[in-house]
Amino acid sequence: LNLAGNRISRLHGVEGLVSLTEFNLRRNVLTEIRDLSGLVSLQRLFLSHNQLRKINSIVRLCLST
Repeated sequence: LNLAGNRISRLHGVEGLVSLTEFNLRRNVLTEIRDLSGLVSLQRLFLSHNQLRKINSIVRLCLST
């Protein structure tokens, strides 16, 4: 799923995308990422060029594999 360059500031409602393998969120205005634990098939996550301050859910996502 490519959502790059869309000025996204909040990410919610993606927990049901259980078959998603690649998620491109580059070049947005995200400050934190949460609620990714439901993305059980995710293999690639692109987050560069955002304003991230919190990435706690990414750590949990990595530990669940």
